[in-house]
Amino acid sequence: MSSLQGLLRRAAGFSNPGSGMIFDGQHRSWGEVVERCRTLGGLLSGLTEPGDRVAVLALNSDRYVELMIACPWAGAIYVPINTRLARAELEALLSDCMPAVLAFDDHFRDLAPGLAAAVGTVRTLLYIGRGTPPDGSLAYDAAVPAAVPLDPFAGSEGSDICTICYTGGTTARAKGVLLSHRNLIASLLQGTSQMTVPEGTRMLLAAPMFHQAGSFATLVTLLRAGRLVLQPAFHPAAFSAAARSEEVDGTLLVPTMINMILSDPAFDAEAFAAVRYMIYGASPMPEALLLRLGRALPQVKPYQVYGQTEAAPLITLLRPEDHDPALGARIRSAGQPLPGVEVKIIGADGAALPTGEVGELCARGANTAVGYWRQPEVTAAAMRGSWLHTGDGAFMDEDGFVHIVDRIKDMIISGGENIFSVEVEQAIYEHEAVLECAVIGVPSDLWGEAVHAVVRLKDGKELGPDDLQSFCRDRIAGYKVPRTVEFSTAPLPVSGAGKILKSAIRAPHWAGRAKAI
Repeated sequence: MSSLQGLLRRAAGFSNPGSGMIFDGQHRSWGEVVERCRTLGGLLSGLTEPGDRVAVLALNSDRYVELMIACPWAGAIYVPINTRLARAELEALLSDCMPAVLAFDDHFRDLAPGLAAAVGTVRTLLYIGRGTPPDGSLAYDAAVPAAVPLDPFAGSEGSDICTICYTGGTTARAKGVLLSHRNLIASLLQGTSQMTVPEGTRMLLAAPMFHQAGSFATLVTLLRAGRLVLQPAFHPAAFSAAARSEEVDGTLLVPTMINMILSDPAFDAEAFAAVRYMIYGASPMPEALLLRLGRALPQVKPYQVYGQTEAAPLITLLRPEDHDPALGARIRSAGQPLPGVEVKIIGADGAALPTGEVGELCARGANTAVGYWRQPEVTAAAMRGSWLHTGDGAFMDEDGFVHIVDRIKDMIISGGENIFSVEVEQAIYEHEAVLECAVIGVPSDLWGEAVHAVVRLKDGKELGPDDLQSFCRDRIAGYKVPRTVEFSTAPLPVSGAGKILKSAIRAPHWAGRAKAI
């Protein structure tokens, strides 16, 4: 099994009842999906040259999954696009990856043609929606059936680049992570070796497929030749209804989604009666929420995963038995390194640190990325000496459990989305009334962390929180806009080098919380 298309063919070879993919009331077996991907691959091979990029700007759907598999089958590189970005961010990202094909659905039908024209490299607009295609676009429904299916064993594989996945910010230039088939399959096998996911599992997925988490859940389902129940986006009521009607036994969620489900006034534990395992991660999990989940759904085995896009995406895993509050701090850890993944904690001098000391977490294994798209200097800096430098501050305890204590690069993780504080600060600094600002993450029971801005205005200037938020919303994605704004009349604290001390600003907000400052 050296490719994603090989993984799909393997799933099609099993005869688990009801296996396949369900979306919008349509059920297809994996055998049917194989033939659809072969034909879609045939279409794409006529639209692209080997190594060309196919960008996908769409909500979750069966066609999204088909593109994920068909792109490498055609020798193209699949590029999932964050649907929550603002237009300027989308344009910058697409200009970076230079796609030959831009696939889009009804949610983006008004935006996609203008983006393609602005980027300039797009030769084909592929409409994957269900309605009437916009002028100048190629309709999925009409074009795919007319294509010639590819050879079952065609396409890229092994160490070939399968996908470019962009990290969660565009502070200066977006970083496209180059992941090979080998990276993705290694992470899949490493992670599932420590999970009890049955053959024929019924997986409910509403996490976005532009995230590695969404694609990982899809690949888990393929590996177990199960049933993938897809939803276009996450809504608690619809998610609960699907869990009940499809009797799913597993799912993947971020903590924000778990909180929304449990906080829904209509929450009914019976809807999740068949669920036996839950994979969660992508943002901090409040211990109180974890305990609440255990009380509400005691039959569910929780698996916490930690990683990043550059690890395709897993590095460590906290098993269900390690979620016992009686084990003390272990429940607040990120678990132990997965088989085949080496982890070390290093100091500022690059030397490995002893147990219990905080430093930067580094990892290596067959899952770690090839590098960054068109950024050799960034690749060299992040992947020194075969080790992926995660930028996360952590320590390892005497039992080998990794504890993440800070994000060294001041990244905020809110609702599963990665947000770089400097990007938000740049947007704030564009306001003519702002003298200085600092953006930090503060505790949030709903989002894990919330974006908080501390702002000092120029003398004689006036600005309210609502006005500043509206100003930012025109420049950055909505989820990056500060949820709270604090105005200071005193200069913000600075270091001897003149840099704003975010640790001092952050400290009062995290007092008594398990987070380094």
